[in-house]
Amino acid sequence: MAGAVGLGEIMKDLGMQVRKADGSRLALDDPELDPIWSTAGRLRIPVLIHVADPAEFFEPLDYTNERWLEQALYPGRRYQDRSRFPSFETLIAERDRMLARHPGTTFVLAHLGWHAHDLARLGALMDRLPNLHAEMGAVLYDLGRQPRTARAFFLKYQDRLL
Repeated sequence: MAGAVGLGEIMKDLGMQVRKADGSRLALDDPELDPIWSTAGRLRIPVLIHVADPAEFFEPLDYTNERWLEQALYPGRRYQDRSRFPSFETLIAERDRMLARHPGTTFVLAHLGWHAHDLARLGALMDRLPNLHAEMGAVLYDLGRQPRTARAFFLKYQDRLL
């Protein structure tokens, strides 16, 4: 086989920390990236993309944050500083606009797009975007809380899950 069989994993730094020449943050849906996604689609190369991290990493680090211990042990996983990092919802909105703008490109969301805790949200996105797939690494924690919902989700999207 000649050539690439996939593009990625595109890491979470894209959207969170990568900067343009002028110092501004390179948003996930920046039109400058469109040729990459379009070319992957034209060449039928799927794109594995890791956007953000769990939503809790973007929320205040207090007793209501169920991932406080993980963040206390690993401070590099904290993204609460809005002067340095966009919010979780900002990143997800940029991602969703980018995905919708490239219906001919197959995208694979790493870690169920960090929506394992809200499979209805991910399901609605997958229903709207038939080019979207997802993989399940690092999300068993969330799936174990909702075995019946997860089973129904797996059955419905079984041909689009890795």
